[in-house]
Amino acid sequence: MTRNMLVAILLVMAFFVSPVFADGTLNITKSSLSAPAYINTKTVTPMVNMTVNTTIGQVNITGILINLTGTASSGNVSGVFVYNDSDNDGAIDLGEQLLGSSTVNTTTNTSNITFSPSFNIAADKQYYFIIALNISSNATRLATVGLNLTSSGSIFTSNTSTTDNITITGNYVDSGLPQIQNVHATASISPSYVDTNVTNQSFRYTITPTGSDKFNNISITIPVGYSIVNVTYVGDNGTALWTTTNLTSEVSVAYGNYRILVNYTPGYNGTIIINFTVNTNITAQSLVAFNSTITGSNLTNIATDVSGSNTSVTTYDKLISIINIAAIKSTAYVNGTDYWEFNLTVNFSASVSGLLQFKMSNWNDSAGHSIALTSNLTNLATLRDSTSASNMINVSNDFNIATGVSFTGTQGSTKNVILKMVIPLGTYATTTSTWWTIYSALFRSTATA
Repeated sequence: MTRNMLVAILLVMAFFVSPVFADGTLNITKSSLSAPAYINTKTVTPMVNMTVNTTIGQVNITGILINLTGTASSGNVSGVFVYNDSDNDGAIDLGEQLLGSSTVNTTTNTSNITFSPSFNIAADKQYYFIIALNISSNATRLATVGLNLTSSGSIFTSNTSTTDNITITGNYVDSGLPQIQNVHATASISPSYVDTNVTNQSFRYTITPTGSDKFNNISITIPVGYSIVNVTYVGDNGTALWTTTNLTSEVSVAYGNYRILVNYTPGYNGTIIINFTVNTNITAQSLVAFNSTITGSNLTNIATDVSGSNTSVTTYDKLISIINIAAIKSTAYVNGTDYWEFNLTVNFSASVSGLLQFKMSNWNDSAGHSIALTSNLTNLATLRDSTSASNMINVSNDFNIATGVSFTGTQGSTKNVILKMVIPLGTYATTTSTWWTIYSALFRSTATA
């Protein structure tokens, strides 16, 4: 056998083992998803879903050509996205594959979306695609927007040597034409740090509109662990809306959470402040969110925009700690005016402003004697700021939730308070050094604007 004959035989063998590409038959059917009647700016919204399968061979889809429809200009849409809807629920779920995306061509009003890599439709397999629009933040309010695939030529495949057969049921896919609305607001809460087991802890929740459309309903979800007491104010930077007959508020419980529901019938697009009180949880928890939604102008339950942890609150096991007690004056005559005095050093776990609140039991000695904190309705025990004598409270056996020693402290900083106990007449005259008491302190944080 000569060398030329060997080459010829090898070429013949290569011809017989080379793969043979056949045309694939691809079928596309619009599924049940309908575009919403109204669509919000700054949102990625599923507009249409499609069932995709093959009846002969397999097809590699490399892209889709989408046409923008409606009165909105191409600049109103910042992106078009195609997803593999793996669970066929018509929603863009976390983890679902983004097949491709593109902007809109301002000249042709089309979006040419390339799949990278291409998506293989295996023989006799069925897949589901979602096509979604991202409406621009500055989209024209009340304009309509939609999309369609006008023919089989809108689907591109990788089969360049032969032609795939592509069929679109009804010859086209159309989404309908939602109307663009602009309902948005930011949200924040204050204070960000609170102590455990505080009764009637006040919060200030601020909702600031960033869209041009009005909203008339607000829902705030209170995290598990906090029990709501009351809504104390709804207004706009000092102007209360309570006096109008168009405003209602209520508290409900759903799925274990308390919710504040505020409805202002005429609708509003100014800053709304909602003040409310809760009893804080009894154990520490970090960065739990007070989430909120707004409803209005044809859209419901739009989540407010949150920057970082602006709607989250951390409950400290001990927002303040008394880290040292030093006696300033530990002996006293029983003459009704002499006193004991102690310096208490307070450490702050977070940067907060508010009221240091304090309660104390009656004094007792080893013989079973007792000294009450009041005598003839006169307060004998006081607590004051070591640097300001006027910043003072009377100490009793229970917290007075309305008063406290006012402080602004930074994380890790310390303040000093002075505990003074006047010894009343009639106290047991026997000299003893066994007097003792039990105290408790907490910090009631205050909200800032």
